[in-house]
Amino acid sequence: MTWPIRFLASPPLHASNAESRPYDGTLDFDKFIVGDLAFYHYQGKPCLDPERLKNLNLTAHYFAHNSGRAPLVLALPDKASPSGKLYFTVDGQCYSSTCTKCGQSRKACKCKEAYQPKGHYDGWTVSGEPPLITVSPSVNYDDDEYHIKHYHGFIQNGVIGDG
Repeated sequence: MTWPIRFLASPPLHASNAESRPYDGTLDFDKFIVGDLAFYHYQGKPCLDPERLKNLNLTAHYFAHNSGRAPLVLALPDKASPSGKLYFTVDGQCYSSTCTKCGQSRKACKCKEAYQPKGHYDGWTVSGEPPLITVSPSVNYDDDEYHIKHYHGFIQNGVIGDG
């Protein structure tokens, strides 16, 4: 199955209220549908603030080639979620909880206190202009700790495809 990517120049944002005040002006991902793409927002606008971005675990490729634009967020299909979609920071690093000592997931790791998760590493190469982006290599978004398959597929020239 394929989904066209749709760039949201004015994406839905969280409104200010007592419960979400710290998140005022961030993307309201609940209102996204699979294929929606937007810039990462903070305080109601696309975020280019280096202090804020350093906490997002963005790739070296983003900082070397795409830092002139805010990081991209995409709604990908999710086989394991009731909402049917997952939040994917296109310019973000990969993450793994697999132990670097024994190669097992955290739940299966026998290293006990010596458990060392791989953590954030590498990431994707993003080319093209929104919405006609290409992400390589393929995206494999799984929960290695709980062995849950969320999504594996390709993002090429503005189209999301199953792998």
